[in-house]
Amino acid sequence: MTTKEDRDQFLPEEWLELVKEAMKSNITKEEFNRFLEENSKIYKG
Repeated sequence: MTTKEDRDQFLPEEWLELVKEAMKSNITKEEFNRFLEENSKIYKG
């Protein structure tokens, strides 16, 4: 099981905030995954 301390070590603060916002919204897990996949292509170039 992942603890809060483990999670904080793996995620930069800006990503942690993004995840928290997504959890508060009505976005589905699939929609969030799609967003991450599409944006990871942009950031990788």
